Amino acid sequence: MSLLRLLTWDWRNLFNPSKNAYQFLILLSIILVSCFFHLWNLDGFPSIYRDEDHYLRKAMFILEGKGLQEGSNDLISIPSNKYDHPYFGQLFLGGVLKLIGYPDILSPKAGDVHSIEMLYLVPRIIMGLLAVVDTFLIYKIGQLRYNKNVGLLSAAIFAVVPITWMLRRVWLEPIQLPFILLSILFAIYLSKQSTKDSFSKYFNQEKLTTSILSGIFLGIAIFTKIPAFLFIPLVAFLIFSMNKHNLKYLGLWFVPVILIPLIWPANALYLGELDEWLDGLTWQSERSNNGALVAFQKLFVIDPIFLVISILSVALAAIRKDLFILLGVLPFIIFCYLIGYVSYWHLIPIIPFLSISISLMIFDLANRFLQTRYNTLFLLILIFSVIIPSCIISTILITSSTTDFHVNVMSAISKEVKNFNLKNNNSTNFGSTDSDQNINNNNKLTVLGTNYWLWIPKYILDTETNMYKNNFIANDIKTNNILLVAGDNFIKTMTRANNTKANVMQLKEIYSESNLISKFEQNTSKSIETNGSFNLDPKGSKKIELRKIY
Repeated sequence: MSLLRLLTWDWRNLFNPSKNAYQFLILLSIILVSCFFHLWNLDGFPSIYRDEDHYLRKAMFILEGKGLQEGSNDLISIPSNKYDHPYFGQLFLGGVLKLIGYPDILSPKAGDVHSIEMLYLVPRIIMGLLAVVDTFLIYKIGQLRYNKNVGLLSAAIFAVVPITWMLRRVWLEPIQLPFILLSILFAIYLSKQSTKDSFSKYFNQEKLTTSILSGIFLGIAIFTKIPAFLFIPLVAFLIFSMNKHNLKYLGLWFVPVILIPLIWPANALYLGELDEWLDGLTWQSERSNNGALVAFQKLFVIDPIFLVISILSVALAAIRKDLFILLGVLPFIIFCYLIGYVSYWHLIPIIPFLSISISLMIFDLANRFLQTRYNTLFLLILIFSVIIPSCIISTILITSSTTDFHVNVMSAISKEVKNFNLKNNNSTNFGSTDSDQNINNNNKLTVLGTNYWLWIPKYILDTETNMYKNNFIANDIKTNNILLVAGDNFIKTMTRANNTKANVMQLKEIYSESNLISKFEQNTSKSIETNGSFNLDPKGSKKIELRKIY
């Protein structure tokens, strides 16, 4: 079976009744259900998380042709640590957005709520489509590693469980996940090829191609976010276990796994910023929050059914000594417990393995402990006891609206900047890049706020005349006109890079002299972020004030 046939086999079976077309129809139904749960109401659910603005800003930086790496004067969170993640996430997102003509295709308007919604919706559609691709890849992995029934049930579980709403957000994990799965899929395909094929020159070439592709995909995943290296043992095991007498496949696979992520430090070396890269790497490794335990507690709040059954299924996998499941889950969890900084969405890469593990447990229980006469009935009961509650909860979630606060704040900021520009005869035409350096500072505006409020006004809805700063430094404001986007802990957040007494006092003076324009407060009663006793976003601003000095 060739590489192309591997990926298209199920689609061709639709037109061949003798090849189990009904199973293809089941797969097609699962894909359509996945489309519903991962693409429906993306502009309404979930709420917009601040890290989404962070990654979208990086994508716009590339889209504007400004290079791979933001500088200390750009809208980065901490100027002294500008190297936080490798580049593929923003390269992928920026590249796809460029191909579809974003943001010009949307004709966005400053102050228009619908325009702001669309600017977030398009990137989220990309995330949703990736989740649908993940669903199909999970099916293929389950089918090839175990059997078609395991593949179908695994894909169905992944498609409907509430925990996968996290894949709707513009984070790095949803971007890297299909590349992790593709690397695993090609490694499984390599291990499935017959030993007789090794005597064929054609299949030798195909094996070499397959091993290199597997390595490229894992290298890209690591180049998206470093913790993907934790899947090296799993993929290496898959390749080595069926090619023990020919290590060249493992060696060829390993080359792109190492070389592709090295683009990140190589670029820093080229820019003469290797020391800054090392400092950024050290800073990332030394960050701390409540750790993996609280991250799992938050996942339990999001989807208790899936998490409890997952724990049981992994325990059963350990009893079966299923190295595929164990190597897919345990290294990642152990790593999360060892490092100090873990957020709940960092655990996204293990969700496919948990879905497969649950599927295996269901079939194992049905086969081992239930009477043969009623095997099918009990199997259906087990399946629907997971699928139906998950469908109900997921439907309730994805039909809710939780983005109003973020969208309204962003719209108000862009409207205020637009009104200032009109009043001071500054061009506000979308896409204008004309910057007249001779304009008097009285006609310029400085916008102060955290970076996740500023990327749309700066890169999309404003000209390059005004200045946007997310870190305050005393006497660094060169204009007489200031707009403050003041959220919770505004003074502390804006002075975190320079928290001297003089710097803090000057910002406090600016704040006290400013006039209130408008206030916004998030309705947390309907937000997934404040579900139960856990606040999934404790650092996110729930109240915003727009204030001005002009």
